Amino acid sequence: MSIYKKLCLASSFFIALNCNATALVDDNQNSQQQVEVINLNCANEYIELLPYLGRGINFPQFLVEDVNHALIKQNSASVLKRIECHSDVMVKTEVVAVEGAKYQALSALEMVFPLFIDVQNSGKLYRLTVNHRYNSVNLELPAKRSTSQLFEVLQQETK
Repeated sequence: MSIYKKLCLASSFFIALNCNATALVDDNQNSQQQVEVINLNCANEYIELLPYLGRGINFPQFLVEDVNHALIKQNSASVLKRIECHSDVMVKTEVVAVEGAKYQALSALEMVFPLFIDVQNSGKLYRLTVNHRYNSVNLELPAKRSTSQLFEVLQQETK
């Protein structure tokens, strides 16, 4: 389990996202690594939708954990050093009619976080451009809700 350490003030129930911070994440040896977190205000406009991803309300902690997990899954020697949102989050929603078309309910939510991440591996530092995608479906049916994730590397360069 990781611990999010705020270096800025929280403005409400959610962590203020217009600041820079660090996060501690478990690495592949069950010790904690410090990760620089930059510009995660890319999700400010959609902050009320984040809990629908099924990852809790601890944003950006869950994003850092999920990116770290995806890196380690691909290569156990990977060490996440820095994560930065480089543009606005992309969001798609779907709604369905409920109670005889009297109301509409959120049925599906897709959020794509466009990120730059710095990863250390085998003594080298790499900058990856990635899209980290969350896709939540069946949101109107609590027993059938599910969220999948896709870690898509768009570009890689050595720093």
